[in-house]
Amino acid sequence: MPRTETWGFGAARPDGTGVLVRLTLHPEHGVAWYWAYLFVPGLGLVVVRDHEVPPPRRTTPDLEVRAEALWAELVCEVPAEHWGIGLEAFGVVLDDPWDGLRGELGTRIAVGLDLEWEHLAPEYRAADREHQFGRVHGELLVGRDRIPFDALGTREHAAGQPPPTGRHRAAFAIGDERAADLALDAGGGPARGYVWQLGEPLRITDRVALELRPEGAEAGSGVPAFLRYVVDGKLEVEAETAAFAAVPLPSGHVLLALIRVVADDAPGAGFAEWVRTRP
Repeated sequence: MPRTETWGFGAARPDGTGVLVRLTLHPEHGVAWYWAYLFVPGLGLVVVRDHEVPPPRRTTPDLEVRAEALWAELVCEVPAEHWGIGLEAFGVVLDDPWDGLRGELGTRIAVGLDLEWEHLAPEYRAADREHQFGRVHGELLVGRDRIPFDALGTREHAAGQPPPTGRHRAAFAIGDERAADLALDAGGGPARGYVWQLGEPLRITDRVALELRPEGAEAGSGVPAFLRYVVDGKLEVEAETAAFAAVPLPSGHVLLALIRVVADDAPGAGFAEWVRTRP
């Protein structure tokens, strides 16, 4: 399989507001993929996606891309401590998230991001991937609206092969001082991830169970409405899908779900995702 390199940031609030940004380099094709998915209560799903972006120059740690109706940058202010996230583009508002797989026909709208990510937790490294929780704050610009945004969220960097089909990953905050990043592979492979508590080292785990509650069983290729994670047989997290996006891939699609979570009576939010191929 071809090797890729991805930088991503994602943060969400329990009220259903969230943003997920990814830049993926595909050296074998000489292009980059840029994704920005904004979840805005009262408006819906706002999508900026381009799979034909000229790759950024790699002379600095900063990553800037330009394409028609798109300018975006990821600026590494201090490695593993502080990043800037900028975007000026035109996107679309989708009435139905599944329209993401049907040509992304929607209402054209101006989209901007003026965000900063600042670290809170230590880095988690596994093979050719690194993940880290921090605080994302700044503004989402959608049409004429400037939406203040402040939430816990993840930074990720991955180099290697694309995620395998059927992989499930969830990264979410629990309150303001705890978070988890979990991955389960298709076919019953080993789980991996960590739980973070403010002021403590990461608790690495390979014991993660994912349960779909009866009323949350998947219908067709849809997103589960309710999920339950059990980590190390101790931490129990109830999750519900607040909104989702369907992202087209050459061989299938990715489902990105903004989830609300509750654990030990503390509310939180984050993202869950599934990689799927066509039948």
